Amino acid sequence: MSKLMSERGLHPGYVQARFYKASQPFWLTEDWYRCFDAAVTACQSSGSTLNYTLGDPSFPDKYLLVNHPELLAVSLSWEMVQADANGSVHVPQCFFAVACKRDAHNRLLSDTLRLVGNGHAIRWQAPDPGTWCVYVFQQYHDYRHTGGKPINFLDRRITNSWLTLENQGYVSRFSQHFGQTIKGVFFDLEGCYGYKLAWSDDLAQDYARQKGVDIRLRMPLLIEKDVEGLWAKARWDWFDVLSRLYVDCLLSPLDQWCTSRGMYMTCHFWEERLFKQAVMTGDFMRAQRACSMPGTDALFRTIHNPRYFRETQSVCEFEGRPMMCEALGIAGWHMTPIDMKKAANDAVRFGITHLILHGVDSSPKLEKVSYPPDFYHVNPYWRYFEVYSDFVRRSSFVNDHGQLDAQVLLMCPMDSVWALIGDDYFDRSLVDHGDINCATDVPMRHGSDIQAIDQVYTQAIDDLSAARVDHLIADGHYLKQMTLQAGALRHGQFVFTTVVLPPMKMLSLELARKLLALARSGGRVIALGALPDSSTQHGEGDASMIQCMDDLKRSAGFTTATDGLRELLSSGCDGLEPCVELETDTFDLSATRRKVGDRNYIWLVNQTGQQHHFVLKIKGVCGKATIWDCMDGTHRPVHRLSQDQDVCRVGLTLEPFEAYWLVFDPAQLSEPAGQGASESREVVATLDGDWQLHVDAADQPDRAQHQLAAPPWLLDGKSSKLLASWLDWDLKQFSGFVDYRMQIHIDTVCGDEVLDLGQVKHMAELWVNQQRVGMKLWPPFTFDVGQYLLSGNNHIHIKVGNLILNAVTQYPSYNWKWFNEPTDEQLDAGLFGPVCLRR
Repeated sequence: MSKLMSERGLHPGYVQARFYKASQPFWLTEDWYRCFDAAVTACQSSGSTLNYTLGDPSFPDKYLLVNHPELLAVSLSWEMVQADANGSVHVPQCFFAVACKRDAHNRLLSDTLRLVGNGHAIRWQAPDPGTWCVYVFQQYHDYRHTGGKPINFLDRRITNSWLTLENQGYVSRFSQHFGQTIKGVFFDLEGCYGYKLAWSDDLAQDYARQKGVDIRLRMPLLIEKDVEGLWAKARWDWFDVLSRLYVDCLLSPLDQWCTSRGMYMTCHFWEERLFKQAVMTGDFMRAQRACSMPGTDALFRTIHNPRYFRETQSVCEFEGRPMMCEALGIAGWHMTPIDMKKAANDAVRFGITHLILHGVDSSPKLEKVSYPPDFYHVNPYWRYFEVYSDFVRRSSFVNDHGQLDAQVLLMCPMDSVWALIGDDYFDRSLVDHGDINCATDVPMRHGSDIQAIDQVYTQAIDDLSAARVDHLIADGHYLKQMTLQAGALRHGQFVFTTVVLPPMKMLSLELARKLLALARSGGRVIALGALPDSSTQHGEGDASMIQCMDDLKRSAGFTTATDGLRELLSSGCDGLEPCVELETDTFDLSATRRKVGDRNYIWLVNQTGQQHHFVLKIKGVCGKATIWDCMDGTHRPVHRLSQDQDVCRVGLTLEPFEAYWLVFDPAQLSEPAGQGASESREVVATLDGDWQLHVDAADQPDRAQHQLAAPPWLLDGKSSKLLASWLDWDLKQFSGFVDYRMQIHIDTVCGDEVLDLGQVKHMAELWVNQQRVGMKLWPPFTFDVGQYLLSGNNHIHIKVGNLILNAVTQYPSYNWKWFNEPTDEQLDAGLFGPVCLRR
């Protein structure tokens, strides 16, 4: 298996055990290690790499808690008991209890919070008249809806236990391969610090050390607001300490273990929504910083959604690290090579350097593949997979160098989300983790506020990306590191002149003053909604924060855009300039720009099915312009249309679904300005007659449990027909290849001829006069054939392949689960043409 993957240009990636219901243990047994050893040996001989996976899906908690019951996850439940008319309260046996007085409006008075119970049942008497209540907290174990992980990830004792369980076997058997054939470890845990009000002794100790107060005195403020506004700070403090501890207990030690052995650690978390990030990972960007190779999970077709990537990309850019993406898991058997190409195009656009395809399954039974598709040998496009591998390898290589040329900074509003999470979210009896996708799924007072913040934040990412405005996202950690110089925020080589603020509730006073200074010194601050009225230092209603925000509103560099960024972007607002501008053919061009030394690298993407000729205007570039074609690794010069000071105009063409790097090198002289060469080819022959057709049973993909569902007339190869859909030839459940053959006569060969196959579903390989010309997995299905043609008769042989999807329909009880059953359009395949020879 590893050998075959290496032959297709794939590093076999990360071995993962999928034995959810195995009756006999296999993971981490001697049989497991023997299999892994064979794979490592195969990869070593081929010069490829093979890594292993920690965590999901074998979940070491099944094994860890047997010997370490002390690591069972703990959460806190509570009940609130009102004092009677005499100020007396019966406090039951509990983990701890906290009393608090209420004002005339029934609001908590935080300066009256006090511990009143810890263990045995007592009767407590209020110290003075008024309305008093007692919050009684109990410990419980509930992990049913935390992804099946009952381990306490907030307990520092977990580190050595986990490392010993998961890594000891690899160390004793494969340590000589660490940093060589085994380059890294994938910690596939998604992120889950605990359930609701997660608890550990380490959490209490860290809170006291970092915040200078007993965490127990702040717990009621996670559930209920107080008059003084301390609730906002208390909630922020809780998430701050908890997320630091989560990283310190688990992620940092695992990464340090890997890096000390010459390996990296990559991981991914719940990235898609701010609320999900907060309640599962705590601090998403902090968790990413703990990994030597931060990563993002792109299930289904989410690889096209910039919201899933910008935060991880920002961490990688600021830290100078590579970026991983596990892509196309559960994309479905319906996925076509065009879908794969479009996914790769956007993966590069979002800065990914390490693309992990999900996945290659060892099961020969298609109905047992847990998260289709399966990219392995039963799939027809596996035969040509090196085309895809080489494209991804070449194109993502540039992302491993230099930095994104971004001057716009979007502020991550996680501080505000932390401050607004509370009350009923923490109630054990209400909505479970597994049912939560966004803040409005919870009957929580500020759920709609969190959702509104997330929507505006997400829309800003979408709008900036669609407008081709390169940008990064900063949390408080990065904004704190930045220095203000000459009307810009600087971080290393990054210079940000514009900061975009989503609606915010809370910010630190230090950062608020830095934003004010930016707006006063020539920079631009754009607010998309409410400005914060709470600080991380003092909580809600902080007078210093309110005054700072009032001053910001009056600053020359401040702009309000409560309707979003689109109007500003369409009007050419200063500080929101795109990396490139289209002058003609205003199609949906995607682009991003990197600086590598003095060179400018611009990634241009056409995700449409049409060819586009266009004129591009690019600022701040000079020197020789070259297209780096990542399909074949060639470079070709680009002629400028004009050069006006630092603005360059070039005429370019992008074929359907094409993407390439446009590179400007100031160290090389540019071509003289003028019209670029235009290519126009005439049709010199059409292949519109009958084709000899054959399904060669000996030249098909490996079959799983499905049949070679082809009719006898195609298997004997003696029939000829005009081009038509395979559905018309009784190939609806067939998965594999059909051979098309035809003779054409050419009087004169010039050597520059191109054979255009027209429409193909879904891949094609071409021979001319028994000489292999090449293969294509996506349009345009054109081949340079001049060197293979002869004057006179020529034999054309085209092999066309479809999808494994068709074979899956042979299973009458197949559970399509996440997908609808395929339509005839999705099952359709064939060579449709028109096929013609151009010169």
